Amino acid sequence: MVAHLRHFAEVSGDAGSILHLGATSAFITDNTDALIIREALDLVAGRLAATVTELASFARKERGTTALAYTHFQSAQLTTLGKRACLWLQDFLTDLEEVAGRRDRLRCRGAKGTTGTQASFLTLFGGDHGKVRELDARVASALGFEASWRITGQTYPRKQDSQVLHTLSGTAESCHKFGSDLRLLQGVGELSEPFDENQVGSSAMAYKRNPVRAERMCSLSRRIMSSSAASTTRRTGAWC
Repeated sequence: MVAHLRHFAEVSGDAGSILHLGATSAFITDNTDALIIREALDLVAGRLAATVTELASFARKERGTTALAYTHFQSAQLTTLGKRACLWLQDFLTDLEEVAGRRDRLRCRGAKGTTGTQASFLTLFGGDHGKVRELDARVASALGFEASWRITGQTYPRKQDSQVLHTLSGTAESCHKFGSDLRLLQGVGELSEPFDENQVGSSAMAYKRNPVRAERMCSLSRRIMSSSAASTTRRTGAWC
């Protein structure tokens, strides 16, 4: 970031000496992080919506297909394949609501100065608090956020990062259940993944049809859930 700033200053003439006046590196990096997180949540929401659409179509198609339900993975009572798909569908709908809500509640850092006091901006505006507040609001609006964090240190509160991670962990839980169910049901011959033309089953048993997509989905889901469980703030204590 410093390299970009220096290059910008070199081509800005006399304005180069004041480009960063009153700001800190986090003015750029934290606001950029908020933008990236928002775009990422938009991608996740879009893919969840696509998943919901496909599962809903599958559930309608198979609503009358009788299947055996399990408890403790032991034969229990009859159900339908469509109803089973609705279990997965309901989870993903809940996740979509959570992701959309978290996206809408995101806040940027705004223009808070080097340590969050806005003292440097207050000096620039000759002690006019109204102009300092207006600058902060204008920055948030220009970035497409309804608001910035009212109080920060050098960085915006890292609690926002952990909240996003917990939201993604919830989606991962749904993916893990979906993948685990599919692997079990493929084992008893009820459902199966597509098997590509050039896909091989096993180095020793070519006839096998391993549920590789579900396995990858479960593996990635466990990675996300474990990160959420062990999450800590990225910058603790020292940035107050």
